[in-house]
Amino acid sequence: MARVKALTLTELIIALSLMGLIMVFPISVELFVRSRYSSLNQKILLTQEASLVLEQIVKQVKQAIGDVSQEALIPYDDGRGFLVRIDDGDGIPNDSDSFVGYRHVGTQIIFYQNGQTPDNPPTSGGEVLTSQALSTDFNQPPSSWGLVVTPDISLRYRFQITVRLRQDPNQPPDPITNPQVELTTQVSTNTPLS
Repeated sequence: MARVKALTLTELIIALSLMGLIMVFPISVELFVRSRYSSLNQKILLTQEASLVLEQIVKQVKQAIGDVSQEALIPYDDGRGFLVRIDDGDGIPNDSDSFVGYRHVGTQIIFYQNGQTPDNPPTSGGEVLTSQALSTDFNQPPSSWGLVVTPDISLRYRFQITVRLRQDPNQPPDPITNPQVELTTQVSTNTPLS
């Protein structure tokens, strides 16, 4: 009688295990690549958002006008932001100039078309520029902003702004699931201070 060749249970289990490993490897590689892509995409979006926030602030600060008695950049008394004096069109700082304001409240950076006064910051309205803010350095005193003499021998404000955003500001950072970015820029007023 001829002997029939058959697989033993052990051989069958080994074969199935090897097949499982062969199938799991490409799936795990794909999942890893997807998670990295997702985290990179989140970081790019955060960088773009931080960039837009800084761009808007820089645009307004460059329009600031002021002198020794009428400051161009004024911090709010509560330390959560600052006002930018915008010229009314006459080229000199005076009481008819308008103000725009930037405030960091909770996880939001808010832009106010009418920034009120340093001792009376706005509490409602305004355009939310981002809801993912962790920190800003809006609360730096004006003395740290620095007055600089430019090549044309004029006096201008120059200061540095840093904005740090996180995908979910209420959760701890994680490079894959909750990335964060920090952008810093230096800005100075275009209009010389008188």
